[in-house]
Order: sequence, then structure tokens, then C-alpha cells
Amino acid sequence: MPLNSQCSLLSGGKTDFPCSATAIEAVSLAIGAALISLLFVLYLIQQLKKAPRGNDLMNKISDQIKSGARAFLTTEYKYLSGFVAVVFSVLLVLYTLDPPSGDKTDGIRYASCFLCGAVLSASAGWGGMAVATDAHV
Repeated sequence: MPLNSQCSLLSGGKTDFPCSATAIEAVSLAIGAALISLLFVLYLIQQLKKAPRGNDLMNKISDQIKSGARAFLTTEYKYLSGFVAVVFSVLLVLYTLDPPSGDKTDGIRYASCFLCGAVLSASAGWGGMAVATDAHV
């Protein structure tokens, strides 16, 4: 069902934006908003790095916390990568042998999407922990 038809059903027949937008316009808006928010994050990180860190004792404790957080994430991601590899393999095999759409490429597409989501999630976790340990002093 086209985007306009879905919006028309959900909005009671109104054709204002976003209902008047094509699918490519709606996706472009989302990508643009994501890029603007990433630029804002980079700005905030620069502001955080410019702020004073505190005295020597505070810096020593801060560095120990950061080191512990990185060690934790490294260990967690080591185990998580094994889990992701197993689930990737299961998805690949199941959806290649019995594809819901009848297309044998379903397996690699589904498994690749899962892997992409896992990598992006892990990246967000790593970045979040890095910013959080930088900001706590």
C-alpha cells in the first residue's frame, strides 16, 4: 500500500505533510534529522573536551573509572560477539533453507540486517560509555 493511502486511512482523509510526502521524501527527512543530530553530538563532545577536568586526584580516579569501563565493555563484547555469530548463522541457515518469500537470498539479507543492527548497537554502547566516563568529572 502506498504511503499516501496509509496516511489517508490513519489521518481520516487529510493530505497534509507527512501524508502528502513520497516515500523517498519521508526517508530523506529522517536521514537529514539523523545527520543534524550527529553533528550536534559532535559539537557537545567538543564542548565536553574543552571543559576543565579537575585536580590530580579527580583525574586519577576518572582515568581508573574509564579504564574499568573499557575493560568491562571489551569483555562483554567478546562474549556478545560469539552470541551474535551463532544467531547470524542460525538466521542464515534457516532463512536460506526455508525462505518465507521463496527467494533463497532471504537468509543472507535477514542475517546481514541482524549483524548490522548488532554492530550499530555495540557502537552506540561503546560511544555512550566513552562519553559518560568523560563527563563524570
